[in-house]
Amino acid sequence: MLSRIVAFFIVLLAGIAATRHVRLVLHFDLNKTVIMLDRGMNLSVRATLNSILSDSACGTIDSSGSWRWDGERPPVWNSCGRGKHARGHDCVTYAAHLSLSGMDRLTRRQYIQKFTQPGEPGEGLGALLNTLQSNLTLSAAPSESESRYMLLVPAFFELMLHLQRQQIPFSLAFRTFGEDLDEVAREWNAFCEGHHPRYPGVYMDGTQGGEDHRLHQANLRNVVHRDATGMFLVSGTGELPPGSREWGAKRPTRQQCEVAARCEAAADPRNGREFYAKQAGLQIHSTHEEVHSYFSKLAARGTSIGVVEDWAWWHRSGENSTQGKPLIIDTADKTRHTIYVDDNVRAQDAYVVDVRDTHGRPMPFSQTQGYHVLSSSPVQAIMDPNYFVTSIAECHSQWTLRRNSG
Repeated sequence: MLSRIVAFFIVLLAGIAATRHVRLVLHFDLNKTVIMLDRGMNLSVRATLNSILSDSACGTIDSSGSWRWDGERPPVWNSCGRGKHARGHDCVTYAAHLSLSGMDRLTRRQYIQKFTQPGEPGEGLGALLNTLQSNLTLSAAPSESESRYMLLVPAFFELMLHLQRQQIPFSLAFRTFGEDLDEVAREWNAFCEGHHPRYPGVYMDGTQGGEDHRLHQANLRNVVHRDATGMFLVSGTGELPPGSREWGAKRPTRQQCEVAARCEAAADPRNGREFYAKQAGLQIHSTHEEVHSYFSKLAARGTSIGVVEDWAWWHRSGENSTQGKPLIIDTADKTRHTIYVDDNVRAQDAYVVDVRDTHGRPMPFSQTQGYHVLSSSPVQAIMDPNYFVTSIAECHSQWTLRRNSG
């Protein structure tokens, strides 16, 4: 065991040292990856944390059809409820159990939001929820006011501080299916300008030397759009085509998907290409090479950007990774390491991340998992301030070994 621990830290330190000569191009999903407060749903902090725990705690179904927690704290976000559990037995999360029960969404949400309350199935996780809440608290005074809580998790900020201390060049892309970029920009920019209440006096705005990593309005508005002819990126707007979310919510049934050659063969009423072409002042990047070039130019300056993804298309397409959030890799570039971190990446596939080379060719998950695509645990991201430092260092070490061996 000791030898394994020593070997791990050798690899970790090698990764940190090697990173100083390579720019990290970091793409972070937002919801339940680096932000844990669902303000769009107007949920309290405790309701949001109940939702996280209900979708990560493992349990079994007893003879009466009731869900029973297995008594172990949630270890890894994706280890349960999506196939075989890491501990070697069949299990299901409480959220998955409610979904399979046929219960309507509103009722499921009500049960999930009280998951750890006394008398509820997750009562034994109440102490853990309190710890998670405390780790997100900016003030010691108990309150449900969201202003008392951090939006971005401490582990994210600790990663940024680590990169700054180690003088590791990096750039950030905040990627989201939601409408949370403005709030993220406010907290992130406050951090970069030395005003964050938990991290006062930190500067990543270029005023103390180094690059300006703030999320400026000019780089906050980018939209990915997909249709039957492919994918493109629009710069200069954060607006989706009218009716996008409503159309996306009406996903075809599994039977309809099986009949059609592809789920997305159903008519797309959004007319996204026409919608964006009519707007003045927008830049449309139509090919994978153009999208990669746009990201690369910004990354070279350490510029942070925000991207709104096409949730409607991905959802209507059966939640297939090849129709998800595009991540374009230049496989010949050894000076940049591109990494996408998302809580929804699964053990068997990238699920929400569509990894391709600059020619638009899909890259097999076996070649990207742990090298360019990382799954994350929201519980660990709140609990462990070094969570992202360690996971990014491990990932970079593996990428460096493969690069050097090639």
